[in-house]
Amino acid sequence: MGYHGYQRIRITAADGICRATIDNPPINLLDVHLILELSRFGTEVAADEDIRVVIVDSADPDFFVAHADITLIQRLPTDDITLHDELSPFHAMVELVRTMPKATIASSMASPRPSAPSTPRSVTPRRVCGSRTNCSVKRSPGRPPHNACRHSWTLVARPAR
Repeated sequence: MGYHGYQRIRITAADGICRATIDNPPINLLDVHLILELSRFGTEVAADEDIRVVIVDSADPDFFVAHADITLIQRLPTDDITLHDELSPFHAMVELVRTMPKATIASSMASPRPSAPSTPRSVTPRRVCGSRTNCSVKRSPGRPPHNACRHSWTLVARPAR
Protein backbone atom coordinates (compact mmCIF):
# COMPACT_ATOMS: atom_id res chain seq x y z
CA MET A 1 0.00 0.00 0.00
CA GLY A 2 1.30 3.45 -0.84
CA TYR A 3 1.04 6.35 1.57
CA HIS A 4 0.76 9.40 -0.66
CA GLY A 5 -0.52 12.95 -0.43
CA TYR A 6 0.60 13.74 3.11
CA GLN A 7 1.93 17.22 3.83
CA ARG A 8 2.59 17.05 7.59
CA ILE A 9 3.68 13.43 7.96
CA ARG A 10 6.55 11.72 6.10
CA ILE A 11 5.79 8.03 5.72
CA THR A 12 8.01 5.12 4.74
CA ALA A 13 7.06 1.46 4.80
CA ALA A 14 9.20 -1.62 4.25
CA ASP A 15 9.55 -5.13 5.64
CA GLY A 16 6.41 -4.92 7.78
CA ILE A 17 7.45 -1.67 9.49
CA CYS A 18 5.87 1.70 8.83
CA ARG A 19 7.59 4.88 10.07
CA ALA A 20 5.52 8.06 10.29
CA THR A 21 7.59 11.17 10.96
CA ILE A 22 5.56 14.15 12.14
CA ASP A 23 6.83 17.22 10.29
CA ASN A 24 4.58 20.21 10.99
CA PRO A 25 7.01 23.11 11.54
CA PRO A 26 7.90 25.12 13.39
CA ILE A 27 6.94 23.13 16.55
CA ASN A 28 4.77 20.24 15.38
CA LEU A 29 1.60 21.96 16.51
CA LEU A 30 -1.33 19.58 16.75
CA ASP A 31 -3.63 21.61 14.51
CA VAL A 32 -6.69 20.54 12.53
CA HIS A 33 -4.56 19.67 9.47
CA LEU A 34 -2.27 17.36 11.46
CA ILE A 35 -5.24 15.75 13.23
CA LEU A 36 -6.86 15.00 9.85
CA GLU A 37 -3.62 13.56 8.45
CA LEU A 38 -3.05 11.42 11.55
CA SER A 39 -6.63 10.13 11.22
CA ARG A 40 -6.13 9.30 7.57
CA PHE A 41 -2.77 7.66 8.29
CA GLY A 42 -4.26 5.62 11.15
CA THR A 43 -7.07 4.36 8.93
CA GLU A 44 -4.70 3.44 6.10
CA VAL A 45 -2.05 1.74 8.22
CA ALA A 46 -4.65 -0.19 10.26
CA ALA A 47 -5.99 -1.65 7.02
CA ASP A 48 -2.53 -2.45 5.60
CA GLU A 49 -2.04 -6.17 6.21
CA ASP A 50 1.65 -5.94 5.26
CA ILE A 51 2.41 -3.68 8.24
CA ARG A 52 2.99 -5.23 11.68
CA VAL A 53 4.77 -2.37 13.48
CA VAL A 54 4.18 1.39 13.38
CA ILE A 55 6.88 3.80 14.54
CA VAL A 56 5.92 7.44 15.06
CA ASP A 57 8.66 10.01 15.50
CA SER A 58 9.31 13.69 14.95
CA ALA A 59 11.31 15.61 12.39
CA ASP A 60 12.00 18.19 15.14
CA PRO A 61 14.51 16.98 17.74
CA ASP A 62 13.12 19.38 20.36
CA PHE A 63 9.41 18.58 20.07
CA PHE A 64 7.41 15.44 19.49
CA VAL A 65 4.16 17.41 19.34
CA ALA A 66 4.42 20.74 21.14
CA HIS A 67 0.75 21.12 22.05
CA ALA A 68 -2.71 21.39 20.56
CA ASP A 69 -3.71 24.47 18.65
CA ILE A 70 -5.37 26.59 21.33
CA THR A 71 -7.75 28.11 18.80
CA LEU A 72 -9.34 24.65 18.41
CA ILE A 73 -10.06 24.62 22.12
CA GLN A 74 -11.36 28.19 22.10
CA ARG A 75 -13.87 27.29 19.38
CA LEU A 76 -15.44 24.47 21.40
CA PRO A 77 -18.99 25.25 22.50
CA THR A 78 -19.14 25.97 26.21
CA ASP A 79 -22.86 25.22 26.59
CA ASP A 80 -22.94 21.78 24.91
CA ILE A 81 -23.19 19.19 27.66
CA THR A 82 -25.26 16.60 25.79
CA LEU A 83 -24.08 13.12 24.89
CA HIS A 84 -23.04 12.72 21.28
CA ASP A 85 -23.35 9.65 19.06
CA GLU A 86 -19.96 10.27 17.43
CA LEU A 87 -16.54 11.19 18.74
CA SER A 88 -14.98 14.53 17.84
CA PRO A 89 -12.35 14.33 15.06
CA PHE A 90 -9.56 14.58 17.66
CA HIS A 91 -10.99 11.87 19.90
CA ALA A 92 -11.75 9.65 16.90
CA MET A 93 -8.10 9.95 15.81
CA VAL A 94 -6.83 9.10 19.31
CA GLU A 95 -9.21 6.13 19.56
CA LEU A 96 -8.12 4.93 16.12
CA VAL A 97 -4.46 4.94 17.19
CA ARG A 98 -5.29 3.39 20.57
CA THR A 99 -7.19 0.46 19.05
CA MET A 100 -4.96 -0.06 16.01
CA PRO A 101 -4.12 -3.77 15.65
CA LYS A 102 -0.39 -3.04 15.25
CA ALA A 103 2.50 -2.77 17.67
CA THR A 104 3.04 0.98 17.98
CA ILE A 105 6.23 2.75 19.04
CA ALA A 106 6.52 6.49 19.61
CA SER A 107 10.15 7.59 19.53
CA SER A 108 11.21 11.04 20.73
CA MET A 109 14.58 12.76 20.92
CA ALA A 110 12.98 15.54 22.99
CA SER A 111 13.98 15.62 26.62
CA PRO A 112 11.03 14.31 28.60
CA ARG A 113 9.91 16.86 31.19
CA PRO A 114 7.10 16.30 33.70
CA SER A 115 5.08 19.32 32.61
CA ALA A 116 5.95 19.35 28.92
CA PRO A 117 3.43 17.92 26.47
CA SER A 118 6.19 17.36 23.92
CA THR A 119 6.51 13.69 24.77
CA PRO A 120 3.92 11.25 23.47
CA ARG A 121 1.79 10.22 26.44
CA SER A 122 -1.04 8.24 24.88
CA VAL A 123 1.28 5.30 24.16
CA THR A 124 3.26 5.17 27.39
CA PRO A 125 3.02 1.79 29.07
CA ARG A 126 6.81 2.03 29.55
CA ARG A 127 9.64 4.36 28.69
CA VAL A 128 13.02 3.12 27.58
CA CYS A 129 16.12 5.32 27.70
CA GLY A 130 17.92 4.78 24.40
CA SER A 131 21.38 5.35 25.85
CA ARG A 132 23.87 2.59 25.13
CA THR A 133 26.00 3.82 28.03
CA ASN A 134 25.17 4.00 31.69
CA CYS A 135 22.78 6.88 32.24
CA SER A 136 23.28 8.64 35.57
CA VAL A 137 19.70 9.91 35.75
CA LYS A 138 17.43 7.92 38.06
CA ARG A 139 14.25 6.78 36.35
CA SER A 140 11.08 5.31 37.76
CA PRO A 141 9.10 2.93 35.58
CA GLY A 142 6.65 4.73 33.32
CA ARG A 143 7.65 8.26 34.41
CA PRO A 144 10.22 10.62 32.94
CA PRO A 145 12.89 11.76 35.39
CA HIS A 146 12.67 15.27 36.81
CA ASN A 147 16.27 15.90 35.77
CA ALA A 148 15.83 14.26 32.40
CA CYS A 149 18.75 12.83 30.55
CA ARG A 150 19.37 14.08 27.02
CA HIS A 151 19.38 10.59 25.53
CA SER A 152 16.81 9.34 23.05
CA TRP A 153 13.67 8.05 24.75
CA THR A 154 11.44 5.49 23.14
CA LEU A 155 7.88 4.88 24.28
CA VAL A 156 6.54 1.43 23.57
CA ALA A 157 2.93 0.29 23.37
CA ARG A 158 1.30 -3.03 22.64
CA PRO A 159 -1.47 -3.33 20.03
CA ALA A 160 -4.99 -3.17 21.43
CA ARG A 161 -6.67 -6.52 21.96
